[in-house]
Amino acid sequence: MSDPRWNLEDIYPSREEWSEALDEIGRSTETIRQFQGRLIEGSATLCACLDAYYRTVKSLYAASSYASMCYHEDMRVGETAEMESRAQLVGTDLSQAASFMEPEILSIGRAQVEAWLESSPELQEYRHALDDILRRQAHTLSAKEEELVASVGLIADAPETIYGMLANADLPWPTVKLSDGSEVRLDQSAFGKHRASVNREDRRLVFDEFFDVWRSYARTCGATLFSQVKRDVFYARVRKYPNSLALALDGNRIPEAVYHQLIAQARAHLPVLHRYFRLRKRLLGLEDLQYYDIYPPLVHSDRSYEIDEAKRLVIESVGPL
Repeated sequence: MSDPRWNLEDIYPSREEWSEALDEIGRSTETIRQFQGRLIEGSATLCACLDAYYRTVKSLYAASSYASMCYHEDMRVGETAEMESRAQLVGTDLSQAASFMEPEILSIGRAQVEAWLESSPELQEYRHALDDILRRQAHTLSAKEEELVASVGLIADAPETIYGMLANADLPWPTVKLSDGSEVRLDQSAFGKHRASVNREDRRLVFDEFFDVWRSYARTCGATLFSQVKRDVFYARVRKYPNSLALALDGNRIPEAVYHQLIAQARAHLPVLHRYFRLRKRLLGLEDLQYYDIYPPLVHSDRSYEIDEAKRLVIESVGPL
């Protein structure tokens, strides 16, 4: 059987090389700062700045992904938690360094940017990015204000970080004994596996024990969620959006009406979901259907899949797309 764990050496051969890559990102960040106040010089300067920025962002994605995956192997390990934090700090520094770009591009104006795009084949690669910047003019602040907003990134991820540490490292997960006599520490992954047990009493036990733990930390979770909501409201107000929903959707140019229509259609077709639940209840031979009954398979199979075979099947299944 192939090793089911991810091979992080595909990204960096060692943590030392990852650290060197972060140092290089820091040097590239300083290079980006040198373009401040110069974008008006012409299409070549703008293109060079965008090249440097997106090249650095691409490197940061790789470094951040590596740190995040190391961290999520076991979030209780201090060394990898430090890696995750270091990558986040480097990312915030990059955001601050590049915060001048959008205000400067907007000061150049759409007409001049369009003219540069027409005359510069190299700049064409950034047409979509530039168009996004220009269309968000009403939500873009001055260079100094943008830098200040970027610096908020130092604390903006606190709700997610706190929840992640609580859910994946600090919660006192119980050990339960299943009907086959096996004992299972009921953490997140074990819950995902055993909630689909074919034994209904096991499913009931797994649900009761798992959510009892969460219930004990309801106030902490509520406070963390409220912090996330306040963060989103802060960004919406600073960016002059009517609400945080508009802010969240605008990045992909999705009108709020689309979001509300999706919810309306989901509600309108609830009878179809309810029909499915009735069919599931009948196929499982149950008198009543509980939350823990929506996960077990409706047909039995003893077949298991190797990682390589599963990868092949997934790739083949999306082939038509």
